[in-house]
Parts: sequence; C-alpha cells; structure tokens
Amino acid sequence: MTPPIHDVVIIGGGTAGLSAALNLSERGLKPVLLEADPHSFGGRAGSFPELSFDYRGKKFTFAPERGVHAWWPHYRNLYSLAGRLGADKEFSEACDQSVNYSENGKTFNISFGKAHGKSLLPAPFHHAAFLKQETL
Repeated sequence: MTPPIHDVVIIGGGTAGLSAALNLSERGLKPVLLEADPHSFGGRAGSFPELSFDYRGKKFTFAPERGVHAWWPHYRNLYSLAGRLGADKEFSEACDQSVNYSENGKTFNISFGKAHGKSLLPAPFHHAAFLKQETL
C-alpha cells in the first residue's frame, strides 16, 4: 500500500485553517490546506482589492475588509500567528477607530478607538473600554 501524500486535509484558509496547518507541520505532519478563494488566504482577516472613488472633489482609496476591521494590540495570538507565518510585516496595529453616521441629512463622526487601543485588558475584555466612553 502506498503511504498517503498528506497526513491531514484542512478545509479553509482562514486564521483557524492557517493556524492548524502551521501547528501540524511544526509537529512533523504533512497537512494540505484547501481554500476556495483563488486569490488569497486569510478568510475574514483578508481584504478585497483596493477601491477608489471621488466624493466632493476628493479621491478616497481603501481596501474593503471581509470582517476583521482592525488588529488591535491585544490580539497577541493573531500577531504571533502572523509572525510564525512570516506575514507580520503586512499588518499595522490599529490605534484609533471612529464611526461615521448620518442623521437628518448631516454626517457625524464619533472617535472611540483611543480608549479601546490603550486598554490594558486582553481580548475580548478590551471592549470594556467602550463602557466608560462619554461620547457614545
């Protein structure tokens, strides 16, 4: 009987799939990772190609995210995984966050990420910083 080429099949190249493949390979197994997206890995931590648009004479360019909108300093496990994968230089730590909203035809911006980014609590408890914000 011919030995299998791969010891484990992992379906999905998101953070869980990448983490599983890395951990298994570091332990001497031969995983194969199957990902449906032909362009990138990362799942909900990835982003789509940049989009640009003009609004009121200004050009805006951004990369729409798939779900994770920021890598806060408290996400130590994600930073560790990115470092082990050699992708840590691809990310920059989020330090501030704000929300834009419209009401009665006017647009407002609320900044609340500074308290969030400076919290000493680990994830997910760092969200408690929002509770002491007076602007929300």
